[in-house]
Amino acid sequence: MTHAPIGYRIEAARPDAVAALPAIELAAAARFSDQDIAPELRSHGLSSSFFAQAARDGRVFVALEEDSGDPVGFALATRVDGSAHLYEMDVLPEHGGRGLGRALVSAVAAWARSNGYATLTLTTFRHLRWNAPFYRKMGFEELDTLACSPELADCLRAEAEHGLDPRKRVAMRLYLSAPSRPVSAEVQREVKAPIEKVFDVFAPIDLTRIMLGFGPMPAVSAVEDQSGGWNAPGQSRTIRLADDSTMRETLTRVEPPGHFAYRIDELTSPLRHLTPRFRGAWWFVRVGPERTLARWRYEFEPRSALARPLTALVVKGLWQPYMARALELATEQAENGDLGR
Repeated sequence: MTHAPIGYRIEAARPDAVAALPAIELAAAARFSDQDIAPELRSHGLSSSFFAQAARDGRVFVALEEDSGDPVGFALATRVDGSAHLYEMDVLPEHGGRGLGRALVSAVAAWARSNGYATLTLTTFRHLRWNAPFYRKMGFEELDTLACSPELADCLRAEAEHGLDPRKRVAMRLYLSAPSRPVSAEVQREVKAPIEKVFDVFAPIDLTRIMLGFGPMPAVSAVEDQSGGWNAPGQSRTIRLADDSTMRETLTRVEPPGHFAYRIDELTSPLRHLTPRFRGAWWFVRVGPERTLARWRYEFEPRSALARPLTALVVKGLWQPYMARALELATEQAENGDLGR
C-alpha cells in the first residue's frame, strides 16, 4: 500500500470514483497560464469513457479524503515503448502542497514495478516548479530530445501539434531498479557531406566493411536473413560475428534524413551473460551545406545488478572504441561517395 499524507488514502480507482476525475482534471488545469496552455485546451479534458477504461485496466490511482471518501486527485498510467508512462497526474488546487502528488506518483511507480516495467516516463513543463523540478526531486531525469524512444518522441510532437510550446516541454524518465539503468556508449563525428547523403550511406551500410572488431570484440562477418530494404520499422536481420555467434537486429524507427534506431536481441555471444538486449540509434544534424554531425548511441540493459559493473567495463572499454573506429570508416565512405551497399 502506498503511504499517503495524514487525512488521505491512495488506492486504485473504483468505478464510483471515476465520475469525479474529469472535474479534478479541469480544476487542476486552471492553474496554468494562457501562455502555457491555451484556454480552449484547458477546458477540454479526457473523456469519462477514457478514465473508465483505464480504471478497468487498473491503471488509475486516486487520492481520497479519509473522512468523506471524495476523490481529490488522480494519476493515470499507460505504456509507451515498453516503459510504464505517467500519462497524467492532477490534484485539486485546494488540496495541493500536502504530498498527494508524490504519493500518487509513488503508486504508479509501484504499479509499474509489479507489472515488470524497468522504467517510468512522463512529459511535463520544464519551467513550472510543480512540474519538472517536482519530478526531479523524485528521481526522474530529463531526457535529451535525441535520447527519447520513438513513441516518447511522438508524445512530444503530438503535444506541439496541439499547441504546447515544445521549448517548454521535456520528457523525463525514472529507473525503477538499479539494474534497469542502462549502460550507454556514444560517439559522434562531423562528416563532410550533405545530411541526405550521409543518411543514405549510414542507414544501409555494409556492416562487414565497418565493424572490423576491436580487441576481443569480434568483427561482423555476415548479415543474413534480412527482411525488406532496411528502410522501415519492423524489418530485421541476423548479424553473424567472426566467432560464429549471432544477434538479431530489428529496425524500430526510420526518419530520413535525421534519425534511425534499432533493437538488438537474441544474442548467442558471451555478451548475453551481461545483457539480454540493447538498443542503438543514429542522429544526423545539418551543420552546414556540406557538413553533417553524426551521433551514434547504444544503451545496454544489464542482466542484473551484479552484471552492471562488468557491463560498464566492457561497454566503455571495448564497445565504445569499437564504435569510434566503425564511425570513422563509415565517415570515409560517405565523404568518398561510397554508398556502402
